[in-house]
Amino acid sequence: MGNELLNEFIYDSRDHLGTAGAQLLDLEKNPGSLTAINALMGTLHTIKGNSGFLDLQNLYKLMHHAESLLQTLRETQCPCPSNMIDLLLQVLDTVEALLTRLENGDDDLVDWLDALNQALSEAEVSLEDASRVAGVGEMADSDANDAAEQEASPDENPAGSRAAETSVEIKENVEGTIKTVIIEDGRLASETAAFPAYLEALFKAGLKGLLLDMRQLASISGSELQTIRQIGKKYDGRVAFILDQARQDSLLRVFSILNLDRSLKLFSDEAAAAAFLDD
Repeated sequence: MGNELLNEFIYDSRDHLGTAGAQLLDLEKNPGSLTAINALMGTLHTIKGNSGFLDLQNLYKLMHHAESLLQTLRETQCPCPSNMIDLLLQVLDTVEALLTRLENGDDDLVDWLDALNQALSEAEVSLEDASRVAGVGEMADSDANDAAEQEASPDENPAGSRAAETSVEIKENVEGTIKTVIIEDGRLASETAAFPAYLEALFKAGLKGLLLDMRQLASISGSELQTIRQIGKKYDGRVAFILDQARQDSLLRVFSILNLDRSLKLFSDEAAAAAFLDD
């Protein structure tokens, strides 16, 4: 296998892995969403196909088991159980571990791979058994529900909220300063367009650096993760993110799966983050 081809596969797979992580978070928030299931299946199928082309049989087999589990979930029309979300998170963790091994010149094998494949197979059987006992239910039309909620809630409606704003006036004096902005649950979702515009206005007004304090976050959606990724990329070196490593271990795990722990400047306290921006 040529190094150039393998390196391209690793790079592309990590990009797909980030997408899969965001899709899995969407599925966790909407356990009955057929759209979320199909999207995640499509991403895993791409990784599976590419690994098969390169004859990476262990990675291919893992992707096959994960895709088969999602296929069964779709066919049984059951809401995705929380333990299955955890299992799929382990799959994404393992894919990253396998990619790291390949990057270091090793094979696509880890000690826990057989156990994980077995757990995926057992979860699939459990879904089938539960479906036979309870009968096939109706798949919730999550997309329609989301649309109804957005229509009912002005904060989620781009036509009637700050998300529709295209320009922001900064009245405070921010020239040469470092500002702290607290990110709470749902803020990025409700200000999809307005928040990035607000940050751009701050830097245009002469802001030296920005601390995004995310220590109050209990959960985060795939779209919000994409916003964070874009902010970190656009303002690299000028934005620092604060997370509580002791209390937000699950969130940090998601960041690790999406490689955001590598691409973002993450700190556990405000003083260290401010010192970084002040250099």
